[in-house]
Amino acid sequence: MKFKKLLGLALCATLSLSAVGCSSSNADSGNDKKIVVGATLVPAGELLEELRPQIEEKGYELEVKIFNDYIVPNTALNEGDLDANLFQHE
Repeated sequence: MKFKKLLGLALCATLSLSAVGCSSSNADSGNDKKIVVGATLVPAGELLEELRPQIEEKGYELEVKIFNDYIVPNTALNEGDLDANLFQHE
């Protein structure tokens, strides 16, 4: 059961980061090879750290911002401070 949850979370992370990577680039965005993702420490933050080498292999820089609650990351995402968040399970 736990393995299925981790596998599902890994799949969501990969799909989320793929979607961010496929988004159209904007000349005003600065470094369009940097992906900023908000996550809780466990398990999403740990999972992103495991995925970091694969992401960097594709030419992207991954910045993971760790949050201790579930409200601030949504606000940061809405304000454009994050490219994606990875902590919601429903």
